[in-house]
Amino acid sequence: MNTIRARAKQQLPEVLLTLMSIIQALALEFLWDDVRVAERALRWDAVSTWLQIVADMLGIVQVWLLYTTATMRVRWTPSMRDLVTPFLIGILEFILIDLTGPNYRGLWFLTLASVYVAASWDAQSVFSRARLDPDNVEFFSRFRPAGRLDRYESVVTIGTLIGFGLYCEFIEDPPGVVLSGLIFACVVLLYRMEMSRRFWDRSMALEPVPSLHVSGVAGPLAPEDRSSAA
Repeated sequence: MNTIRARAKQQLPEVLLTLMSIIQALALEFLWDDVRVAERALRWDAVSTWLQIVADMLGIVQVWLLYTTATMRVRWTPSMRDLVTPFLIGILEFILIDLTGPNYRGLWFLTLASVYVAASWDAQSVFSRARLDPDNVEFFSRFRPAGRLDRYESVVTIGTLIGFGLYCEFIEDPPGVVLSGLIFACVVLLYRMEMSRRFWDRSMALEPVPSLHVSGVAGPLAPEDRSSAA
């Protein structure tokens, strides 16, 4: 293997995790500022703001899980995109936190959808390249490649968040619609965290999976079909 490429593959996890640690720490600091000033009362604006804060927190954790689990499970040849995308996701997280509150609910949903798009796209890119790397043969032998139908889940999630955002921003934002959107966002993020846990257990051989080599038995989906952020 090319010496420079081998060095880059070896150093990428440390570089990427250091960068994401700084970005996520800043995001938590900004979110804590919102927590300190958020109204503590049983009023609709206060309740909806706290639900947004919960979704923000879940999104930060899911982005962290995405990058930590990927770098510990597989290796891939880094591109310039791998060094730039974390900044894009970080900026979107900062915007999401800044929009938290009753005044920008539509823009908040649209920004959350943008975070989801960026994280899903990056995860798909990483695992697609990692599947081609000989170092990951053992890992990917346990997972079947993604199919077109397998990716509809992310499309539906992103489309739904965009729908809530457009409705709240350009039509109206009645409590029923906003509450449905916030609950949907939190449930989706919790579901993604559970999927991350399951794939981690399968990757570490902590959870039995069907063999891809047994006739007529399809293995579980590849991680790129389940990896995504807030």
